[in-house]
Amino acid sequence: MFTSQFEELTWAIIILRLSLSLVSGILIGLERKFRNHPAGMKTHAIVCIGSALASLLSIEMFYTFYNGGFEGDIKLDMARIAAGVLTGIGFVGAGAIMKSSDGLFVTGLTTAATLWVTACLGLTIGMGYLKISVVALVAIFIANVPLRQLELKLNFNANCVRSMLITTKDKSLTMDFMKKLLDYHEIKIENFELVTAEYVSGSEDNVFALKYTIKLNNHVKFESLLQEISLDDNSLHVVESISM
Repeated sequence: MFTSQFEELTWAIIILRLSLSLVSGILIGLERKFRNHPAGMKTHAIVCIGSALASLLSIEMFYTFYNGGFEGDIKLDMARIAAGVLTGIGFVGAGAIMKSSDGLFVTGLTTAATLWVTACLGLTIGMGYLKISVVALVAIFIANVPLRQLELKLNFNANCVRSMLITTKDKSLTMDFMKKLLDYHEIKIENFELVTAEYVSGSEDNVFALKYTIKLNNHVKFESLLQEISLDDNSLHVVESISM
């Protein structure tokens, strides 16, 4: 009835699998923390350990049930605990997703997906499929690190909509500068707002805040555009506008 996969759990097996889940969660979370995302090493480590613990619990319950002399028409479904973990992790992932108030873009999707796949990895480690776990860990790193560099190189952000907030003491000169700069780069303005001073933290008197929503193209990166604007003498401060 039993395969070697579902033999009785020893202390050595438990320590090995939980330790591997801890290390895996830390490694995955380290990449997210390095990029200043909301879920870092601790969150991913806890998710991975918790998922591994759920798998170990399923195995222990399975072993105990079928070796405990239970009789009658009773069945034990090992998949239920794992399904509950993957359902519950959706609430954790949802907390990492943020949508701008103007509804133009969403951030945190990669972090939410990483939390979900970390939970899957933890379940796999807990079940004892260590070969699959190692390959999956490598695949997760490839998806989060080299693929991100490839996206930047291919500029998949082209035609995506981004917003920026520019503070200035001379709105006319800044608006003229922005028109020339965006025309030069062939960037389309989707929306423009003159934001009131109360939305600008620490704003001084006679300081204006201009919010530009633009559609990028293949000719310039958003970060480079922000740097160009910051070099203008009339621009006091330039930041990406995520929420207002």
